[in-house]
Amino acid sequence: MLYVRATDTEEIARLEQLGFTKQHVVAQLRQNIPLDASNDVKVRKATSSDIPELIKLEREFEDHMRSPEINAIFDSETDDEMREGFEEQLSNPEFVTLVAELNDEIVGMAYACSTSYSSLHSGERRPPNSATFAKAVVTENHRRKGIGRSLTSETVHQLRLMGFETIVSDWRILNTEANEAWSKLGFEPTWYRMVNE
Repeated sequence: MLYVRATDTEEIARLEQLGFTKQHVVAQLRQNIPLDASNDVKVRKATSSDIPELIKLEREFEDHMRSPEINAIFDSETDDEMREGFEEQLSNPEFVTLVAELNDEIVGMAYACSTSYSSLHSGERRPPNSATFAKAVVTENHRRKGIGRSLTSETVHQLRLMGFETIVSDWRILNTEANEAWSKLGFEPTWYRMVNE
């Protein structure tokens, strides 16, 4: 496994000839996302009472990542471990954790933090004064309604208020929904993680 700058097309082509494939995208937000009030969704900061719903959304995300199309392999935390993690996250001022509500039902979540918490965004992949947009999840039956965009625009807004100049994210290449969504929102690849499997 190695990381290659997205602009280094010659090195990417050389590695592909050696049997490497792009597995993961590291990207940077190149434009501000205007605050989006175009749907009936309400985006607000998550509270400890939302943790059961946050866990459900996290499980839905895990199921999606383990689907045959993406085939990601990772260990799952127990519900208690997730609960503890979310409690720590909600009390940490360097994190933004939001939920999206539609008709009083939580249908999505997003969270982000300083890149100092991200091992993937390290070294050259960690711009100064940057935040990592870690995750945005919308329940399957509420996708393609603008809810993810509303979550993302409010998360970026909160990160800007916190003073972060650069916002980065990452996703697996095989996650076609993520490829499409993050690209539409203005995230452009800066690095690829390449593997030879």
